[in-house]
Amino acid sequence: MLMRFPPRKRLGISAQLQSTTLKVTKLTVRSQAIISLLTASYEGLDASSYDALVIPGGRAPEYLALEETVIALVKEFMQSRKPVASICHGQQILAAAGVLKGRKCTAYPTVKLNVVLGGATWLEPDPIDRCYTDENLVTGAAWPGHPELNNVPVSYFK
Repeated sequence: MLMRFPPRKRLGISAQLQSTTLKVTKLTVRSQAIISLLTASYEGLDASSYDALVIPGGRAPEYLALEETVIALVKEFMQSRKPVASICHGQQILAAAGVLKGRKCTAYPTVKLNVVLGGATWLEPDPIDRCYTDENLVTGAAWPGHPELNNVPVSYFK
């Protein structure tokens, strides 16, 4: 998800958030999500037109990590020091882009090898909802970390 905030939001007015409550048997998770509309594919995107990048998890990252245009976009965001948030298997894309060297991050436990081979220091995802911030990079391990991960890019502009 690419995020673009109007100029007034960069000056301290909070972004519009949608609050959602998800109930799973005995567990209740409260999450805030930025309301956005996907209007473009990653083909031909210019990172300078966006303020932040959020890389979701799931199984798609193992395929997206093979796309040269995705890798180039991630490199551009990281080199420009814009906020990049990644969760779960999203760090496979970061590792493929070669942007983890010297960084500290976490990921879904099965992605640990990608993170370590990518040159990052592995931070154990304990508890599983914890997110870690290393300069402009925010990483989380799994869906319980969504509330914290979603709030970091917004707080970056406050």
